[in-house]
Amino acid sequence: KDSIQELQEQLNIGIDSFSRIAIAEPVTYRLIPAKVVQSTYQNRNNLFTLNKGSNDMVTPFSGVISSKGIVGVIKHTSKNYASGLSILHSEQSASVVIDSLKEVGFLQWDFKDHTLAKLEFIPRHVKAKVGQTVSVSHLSYVFPEGTPVGEIVNVQKNEGSAHLDITVKLYEDLRNLKHVYVVKNLGDQEKKELEEKTN
Repeated sequence: KDSIQELQEQLNIGIDSFSRIAIAEPVTYRLIPAKVVQSTYQNRNNLFTLNKGSNDMVTPFSGVISSKGIVGVIKHTSKNYASGLSILHSEQSASVVIDSLKEVGFLQWDFKDHTLAKLEFIPRHVKAKVGQTVSVSHLSYVFPEGTPVGEIVNVQKNEGSAHLDITVKLYEDLRNLKHVYVVKNLGDQEKKELEEKTN
């Protein structure tokens, strides 16, 4: 089986949805299925708890995704549970890209609607439009490149700003989250060791 087939089977989603996840290099991720046992979505800083922990090889700073999109990042683990920061958290952001334009920015929740987030640092001259899709960029440390994120639903040019004001509707409704996957980056430790030597 090739890498896309293996990840597709683990995610248990159709090829049409999965076509947005373009894995060009050999898979360096392991997906650990988990169930959400507690989560919030109405606060400024929203958290979640999963029924998998260190006994299942879940570690802090691992990304969490669903079959529809990104969810958040693991913060702490016990033997049988893990807790993390939702993408709906003031300290949480993700490196994303407007697929059709290859323009990279950062996704940050706007603290208002649990279905919406802001796409920041996209220059004013970029031709962003409603309906364009957004996915995880190649600069992400925790989420696989190409993981679906959402769709642009509003673009504005604010007076005096060098960047566009872009709103993205998230594919995953974090209010009804049940089944997720913890993303174990198998090459992360090697990458960190190399960067430490470089610094």
